Amino acid sequence: MDPLTPSKAQREKIRKKYSIGNHFTAGTVGFFRRNKGIEMLIDAAEIAANKSNKIKFLIAGKGEQGDEEYEKYLRKKAADKGLKDTFIFAGYGDRKLFIPAFDLFVLPSPAEPFGMVTLEASSLKVPVVAFNTGGTPEIIKDKINGYLVNEVSAEALAEKILEIMNDKKSLIKNGTAAAKNVKENFTVKAQVEKTAMLIQGVIDERKS
Repeated sequence: MDPLTPSKAQREKIRKKYSIGNHFTAGTVGFFRRNKGIEMLIDAAEIAANKSNKIKFLIAGKGEQGDEEYEKYLRKKAADKGLKDTFIFAGYGDRKLFIPAFDLFVLPSPAEPFGMVTLEASSLKVPVVAFNTGGTPEIIKDKINGYLVNEVSAEALAEKILEIMNDKKSLIKNGTAAAKNVKENFTVKAQVEKTAMLIQGVIDERKS
């Protein structure tokens, strides 16, 4: 992928539109698929909100075609938990416009393969918190360039988010490291350079 550039103006625009203010904002983007952990994220939001009034959750997405009822279910679940002002459904939008508004990108899927959205968030210096499963650990190293949660549960996810929220220095450090990791290992240029080095290595080995 090509590296992305964070936009302070876009961040402020989104945060103003959804009345986020100075609240710590954990967010995610994408279609509302039943296996993506959105229900768990709502449960985690409830736990976190009960422990802090300084946090909001912003989700930019919509239900998949043919399963629009699931989005209605998620909205009702959040409302029933009293999260109307804490868990914000922004509707579908360009994820590259929403991600800069987040302080932390949450990937709540219990088993996510190697994800482009993880690279996009990281490239924008928004560190990702995700479960230590699937392909995510190939990109994220815990507390080095992002955050991993070992236990797949709403409770563990909520505790991790609150821990991150209360350590702004670590958040900034991990965001910077995340962008560097993408630039050095996952951009088209980086992949071309790695391939060229592999080819050159084979050539040199045959010459020796």
